[in-house]
Amino acid sequence: MFKTLKTVQKGFTIIELLIVIAIIAILAGIVLNSVQGAQAKARDAQRVSKIGNIQTHLEQYYNEEGAYVAPTNTELNDPSDLFPGIDAETFVDADGDLITVTNVADEAAANTAIAGANAPTNDDEFQLVLWDDTCVTNCTGYLLGTYIEAPGDGGSNVEIKSGLNND
Repeated sequence: MFKTLKTVQKGFTIIELLIVIAIIAILAGIVLNSVQGAQAKARDAQRVSKIGNIQTHLEQYYNEEGAYVAPTNTELNDPSDLFPGIDAETFVDADGDLITVTNVADEAAANTAIAGANAPTNDDEFQLVLWDDTCVTNCTGYLLGTYIEAPGDGGSNVEIKSGLNND
C-alpha cells in the first residue's frame, strides 16, 4: 500500500562546478602564457627585420659614398632622399619613437654605448652608434642595436649588427 517515492535530483554540486572552473582556469593560463611568448618572439623578429633593413641601406650608402652617414631626425622622418626605397616606419619603434642616433669616438666606445647603460630597452628599442664623434656624412663605422624581449636560452637582450666596412 505505501509506496516509497524516490526523488531524483538533477544538476551539479558546488564541488563539481568548482573543479570544472579550476580546470578551465589552468588551461586558460597555459594558453595565455604560450600566446604571450609567441607575441614577444614576433615583435623581436619584426625589430630584427627592421635593423636588417636599416643595415642594408647604410651599406648601400657606403657603397655609393665611401663612408657611413649619421642621419638627422629630419632625415629619419623622411628618409627617401638619404635612403631611397626605405619606409619611414623602419626607423620608428612600437612606441612611436625614432631610432636613437649617437656619435662616439671609436668602435670601443660604440661597443660600450650599445651594450652598456645606454643599450636599447623596451622603451627605446633602436639605437645606431657611429664613429668618429664628429662625423655626419663621413662616419667610418657603426653598430646598430635593438631590444630583444624574449632572448633564447639566456641570450642577450640586445641584438647588434655592425657595419660590414667598419674601420
